[in-house]
Amino acid sequence: MAAHVRSPSPNPSSPCLFLCPMHLCRGWRQYRYITRYLFVFALICSFLFTLCLHLRFERTTDETRAPLLGHDSHAYPHLHLFIPVNQPSLLFCKSLASAIINTYPPPILINFNTTYAKPKLAHGAKLAGMAEYLRNPRQLGPGIERKTWETDLVLFADGFDIWYQLPSDVLIRRYTYFRTNVQGSGWTSSAPAPAPVIFGADKQCWPNKSDSPPCKLAPESSLPKDAYGADTTDKVIGDSGYKRFRPRYLNSGTVFGEWGSMREVYVKAAKEAADRVKIGKEVLSDQGVLADVWGEDLERDELNRKRAGTDEGSVHDNVRSMRIVLDYESRLFQTMTHSHDDVKWNMVNTTHTAGDRDMDLSSNIYTASLPPVLQLATNLVSNTIAALVHFNGPKFPLGSEEKAGWWGRMWWFNLFPEVTDVNGRGRIAKMFFEGRIERVRGADAGVAGAGVGQVGGVWTDKGEWIEWEEICGKWDFVGTGGVWGI
Repeated sequence: MAAHVRSPSPNPSSPCLFLCPMHLCRGWRQYRYITRYLFVFALICSFLFTLCLHLRFERTTDETRAPLLGHDSHAYPHLHLFIPVNQPSLLFCKSLASAIINTYPPPILINFNTTYAKPKLAHGAKLAGMAEYLRNPRQLGPGIERKTWETDLVLFADGFDIWYQLPSDVLIRRYTYFRTNVQGSGWTSSAPAPAPVIFGADKQCWPNKSDSPPCKLAPESSLPKDAYGADTTDKVIGDSGYKRFRPRYLNSGTVFGEWGSMREVYVKAAKEAADRVKIGKEVLSDQGVLADVWGEDLERDELNRKRAGTDEGSVHDNVRSMRIVLDYESRLFQTMTHSHDDVKWNMVNTTHTAGDRDMDLSSNIYTASLPPVLQLATNLVSNTIAALVHFNGPKFPLGSEEKAGWWGRMWWFNLFPEVTDVNGRGRIAKMFFEGRIERVRGADAGVAGAGVGQVGGVWTDKGEWIEWEEICGKWDFVGTGGVWGI
């Protein structure tokens, strides 16, 4: 009978055991060890992969949140805010504060410290100032390399009568949603559709003449024809005026689009304004000129339809040129002219907003611990909550140093007592009063004013950084008086 010979036990001190543990076993036992090590290896790889995804997600979130004005890659959208203002004021500082609270980047002030023979000339000067900057971006501070991309996002907003209601990333998501849906309604070419430039929509065509292209050729609003019930109309009737009109006319106080498309629009408008000045005309309204630029698009589209033998078709047929489109439903911009009755301050659940499915406030408003319900200006006709509220009509809601107006209705107003610390400045207040730096670039990053990602201040169109205290410090935004107290 053959003797059973046992395999020799491994020498615990063998270097092979240390370098290769699979030396321990053969056959089934060896297979078990291999399987075990492969399983451990897979777990480690899975953990590292998950960690990388987490870090990448955090970076994406930070890039979206950080108020940067330049970047090294166009993998993520970057937002640039332009505000035309030649001198600071209480109303400007209220608007600026609302922008900073909602994570918009420090604005670039167009035509700052510029004086005009007539105040209204400043309106026309917006066009030249914007066109010049979009063509030739200024260096922001010493040692900072300024980079912009054609696909950077640009927000232009008037400086005295706009309050920022929702965070910047909500605005960006709305634009993406808007662009996707608009492209599907009017663009038939196989080539990629140019990025639209979105303007606010008004109920009244002004200051252009009623028989001008931007008035008579303006497409119908995308709102239902019975948006106001049986009272919906396109004619001025009695005391109601334009209140029951569906918005369909261009308003130039709020504009959003990609850098390249915005440059195209403003360069053309600036040239049109300059041509008018050459023949002795005063340009007192940027809106009139921009509406005429839009009118040229509308005339071209109408001519193309006639040549093709088609009818008027979609209310969005004007987007075939894909340059200028309007925010008929007030998803981005709520214009208030003749619309005060449309807007109510509703209590909104921040975790779920019925009727506005593309908005998730809970993931976007992160500057403070917010209550589950916020008071937000809601358009009851379109059932939307705009990112920006533009008081381009009567100015009583803006208030003054003597009257509160509607400032106390904004969602952050009542949060200050809840987040106030012993020094009287809360988490939100600190964000812009201390002028902290989110991210800096360049060799002189440690120098005050050199941070591209600074908050709590503004850039001039000459590349100069101005701290909050210098430009708005004369108004008390923290204590019991001033803006927060009125």
